[in-house]
Amino acid sequence: ESVGLWFLKNKLVIPAERFDAALWVYQLSVISTLLGITQVPYQAVITAREKMGVYAYLSIIDVTLKLILVAIICFVDFDKLKLLALVVFFNGLIVFLITRIYCIRHFDECRLHFVKDWRAYLEILNYAGWNLSSHVILIARTQGVNILLNLFFGPAINAARGVAVQVNDMILRFSRNFQTAVVPQITKLYASGQLKEMSGLICMSSKISYLLLVFFMFPMILETECVLTLWLGKVPEWAVVFCKLTLIASLFDALSGTLVYGALAVGVVRKYHLTVGGILALNFVLPYFLLKNGSSPICVYYIECLVFVACLFVRLLFLKSYFNFSITLYLRDVVLRCFAVTGFMSLICIPVFVSMRASLIRFVIILLLSTLAFVMASLFVGLNMLERKKVFATVERKFP
Repeated sequence: ESVGLWFLKNKLVIPAERFDAALWVYQLSVISTLLGITQVPYQAVITAREKMGVYAYLSIIDVTLKLILVAIICFVDFDKLKLLALVVFFNGLIVFLITRIYCIRHFDECRLHFVKDWRAYLEILNYAGWNLSSHVILIARTQGVNILLNLFFGPAINAARGVAVQVNDMILRFSRNFQTAVVPQITKLYASGQLKEMSGLICMSSKISYLLLVFFMFPMILETECVLTLWLGKVPEWAVVFCKLTLIASLFDALSGTLVYGALAVGVVRKYHLTVGGILALNFVLPYFLLKNGSSPICVYYIECLVFVACLFVRLLFLKSYFNFSITLYLRDVVLRCFAVTGFMSLICIPVFVSMRASLIRFVIILLLSTLAFVMASLFVGLNMLERKKVFATVERKFP
């Protein structure tokens, strides 16, 4: 309501006739952010208590409400952008209330009362403060880049990036939901001194995080234009290339998997966020200088890929220095196997993609081939012998 509002009115490139709608979006986003901040402890309790069924139901409610409310937009004669902002806000408010009521009714620690343990306050503020710095950098990396592109290229380029971010976020949900279930186990294993088991869980969960993403992202990267045309009809300029590069950058980031949670479980919050946060800040700083000197907007994504690779090695060094985590094992058992799966999928699918004309038939064939290649490569290359046995044992239990 201060600097941000001034920036919106005086610096962002917004068509004059749409400024009123932009102001609606901005104000509702501010309120939604405030609600989201107060929601964090309640979501954390659900995760810490490993109530994954509740987490799943809340996600289903969230998505279902969005579908219903967005469908309503088609039948209401009102400014679509303003209405969308209202719909997103009310959807968030409903989920906010459901989560809050559930937690207060089921968990004693969610019932507010005054605590005089000042040392606990200081510890929480210290932890939250460094996490806040990390999220500020994350905002600079995402929304900051949006602002840079707006300042240098105008709102049309933001539309293309918005499409890419939307596609990327939809696919990333699969990996994030899986990691949410794993995080409490990593923390508990470290707290109980089971460092070998913790290292094994970090490696396995990082690998599965990547494989989940590559399963959905690989055909999307090849057939981006087809998918966006089916979805949008008229695809914004730059949207196809932005979408491809965003997905590739996310795959590089996925190689870090759950390493970040291992570092946070150890408790080196300040040092970790200063180091990794400083590297991630390059996602905003370097594009500014390149764009100022006339570079293409694509440079933003090239830098992002390089920064994610740098963060992977820094995170590995952190874990090695604090509980002798094996970098060699991680590179061999996670990174190399993930690359092998991706390479095998490429060998099977790219020749078909190159030899056929763009069409819905080619998209379906690529989808089927990539699924077949993924299953084969994941079972016999991606997973090690122990993980493969666990998969087969699980299948036998489910389908005796």
